[in-house]
Amino acid sequence: MLAKDELLDRVADRVREQMPEDRATPAEEFARQYYAWSPREDLEGRSPIDLYGAAMSQFGFAYQRPPG
Repeated sequence: MLAKDELLDRVADRVREQMPEDRATPAEEFARQYYAWSPREDLEGRSPIDLYGAAMSQFGFAYQRPPG
């Protein structure tokens, strides 16, 4: 089983592979913050691809949402 940090590193790798260069850094930072306070137990059994998908879904929503 992957440690939480290793799992998030794999999510970050996926972000850098999939996102355009200009969005990869903010997307990676978002993903790390998105899961920062998640207990390890809540992430156990999840694949990096699933965690990537969930975080990027929220990132995409926030990225496109107009302020206010």
